[in-house]
Amino acid sequence: MRRYHLISASALFMAACGTETAPVPVGALTQAIRAGAGQEGEVFLGADLLVTDTGGAAVPCGVGDVQFTVEVSRNGVEGPYQVIDSARVYRACSSPNQGQLALAFDNSQSLENELDTIKAAALRVSDTVIERGGQVSLTRISTNANVLSPLSRERDSVQTAIDGMFTSNGWSAIYDGVRMAHQTLGLAESDAKVDSFGDASAFCDLGRARGIVVFTDGAENNSSHQQHWSEEYPGDGIDTSLEDLMQLNIAATTTPIYTVGLGPKADHAALSSLANATGGRHVAMEDPGAIEDVLSMLAEYGESTHRICTELPDHVCGSLDVRIHHQFNDGNDNLIEGSTIRHLELPCPVRARGRVATMLLTLDASDMQAETVNRLVAQTINWVSPVDAPRVLFVRDDFHHDEFAHDTSKLYDTLVAAGYAASFLDEASDGVGTEDLEGYDVVWFSNPGYPMDDIKSFNALLRFSDAGGGVVMQGDDMSWSFGHSFSTEPLTQLKHVDNGTEYCGQTIDNGRGSYNVSLGDLPHPILAGLEGQVFSYPDDIDTAKLVAAPAGGSNEVLAWATVPVKGNKKCGSKPVIVAYTPPNPSAL
Repeated sequence: MRRYHLISASALFMAACGTETAPVPVGALTQAIRAGAGQEGEVFLGADLLVTDTGGAAVPCGVGDVQFTVEVSRNGVEGPYQVIDSARVYRACSSPNQGQLALAFDNSQSLENELDTIKAAALRVSDTVIERGGQVSLTRISTNANVLSPLSRERDSVQTAIDGMFTSNGWSAIYDGVRMAHQTLGLAESDAKVDSFGDASAFCDLGRARGIVVFTDGAENNSSHQQHWSEEYPGDGIDTSLEDLMQLNIAATTTPIYTVGLGPKADHAALSSLANATGGRHVAMEDPGAIEDVLSMLAEYGESTHRICTELPDHVCGSLDVRIHHQFNDGNDNLIEGSTIRHLELPCPVRARGRVATMLLTLDASDMQAETVNRLVAQTINWVSPVDAPRVLFVRDDFHHDEFAHDTSKLYDTLVAAGYAASFLDEASDGVGTEDLEGYDVVWFSNPGYPMDDIKSFNALLRFSDAGGGVVMQGDDMSWSFGHSFSTEPLTQLKHVDNGTEYCGQTIDNGRGSYNVSLGDLPHPILAGLEGQVFSYPDDIDTAKLVAAPAGGSNEVLAWATVPVKGNKKCGSKPVIVAYTPPNPSAL
């Protein structure tokens, strides 16, 4: 199998338009990496992948096999990166009726003989996009650049603008022209209705395939400081550099720029750099008669992209580096793969402060699948956390008597592997103090098999919650304190009855008997994707009752424990996971 390794937009496409350069092999470009927030505060990530054949033409979406791996890092471009579950990645094809193409054409005197060809090519490309329901704008480049037509789906309007192009002696404000072409896309976006979406597929469907096509036979020489200024050609007062163009984006999404350079005087180095930096392609051509075919080929790109979108875990937002790896197999023994890294500022949901989750489980004692455990842990932390990227402290109660003592450290390792900023602390013999919890957003306090024994630790957790931090109380004896020396009810929202070693006439402890634990069907973030799952728990679980929440607060049971019952005997279920939001939580 032949492998072609291309890194994102770094490939230089040299079309065989009368040149001696051989066509490149199959290529692929990751474009328009973008993010958005959903109706319920979800965070979505999307990207497009353009695949081309050996002649540079777009390979239609649906042809060949495409695989994606999406990774995110909160630790800078060097990582480590968290891999997003492939089951969460939605795939689609771009919608032609959403295509937006901004054309920017050089009208210098040297192109006088090709002006009719350029106009015919512009009209053909515009007709193709408009007939599919898309939009086109036109910007003329000369000593000054100016927009001849804003983004439009009206053919007559665009044709009038094309007919208005003319060549003249002068200089070339190419960079100004690209900037102005991009502004037509940005203005249309700002005027558009703000769409809403509830899942990754809807986010994908709403994405617009945008692009800029720039055509020139020369080099930039009049976009900075209007070097060739006159009262007739004053410019628009905004200097534009090549570096400025590489930063162009709409809603933090980089717009691909496709550059076409005709002849040896075109600045192919700068044009290809611009295309590479933005996820576009550069075409170097010698034959003016190929203009129409080349532009028509580029116009096909907008409707041929593979589109991926995914919902990110709640804690993955804010300032992130996103890495997307793609593999494309054309079915003919050709494989191309590459990676793109893009820095994004992702929206974060607004969170409540001071939340507490109580989990009456030693997770490693259950027969829950590892994937379920990992997701339950992450989603519990995400829910209690008052911030988008929490710093988490795992505290292991020293009063564990070595019963499943590894459970706490195992959960900590799981969290670190999921990309969280986490620390681990073994409780001192007299407990932890408020100073031990400083600098953290969430504290996960765990005693896998015994009740907590230090009121110092409990008071520190209570103050931490009152100050707005998130708390998780975890362990199957966590509804009471050793010797009942203090009540844990202010945090757990549970009134302890007994330690659950005997329930419904059955002995359940250390492998003798077992509970059936059912995760509820409530639409709650802790249960997202886990609703209705049932697993066995062969150890005691505290018997406790949910208390009434304080005025202005709320609590709810998310999981219940029952025992298999023989005959007609009936026994109720008891709380296992409780989610508590204190009164009048403030939002960050």
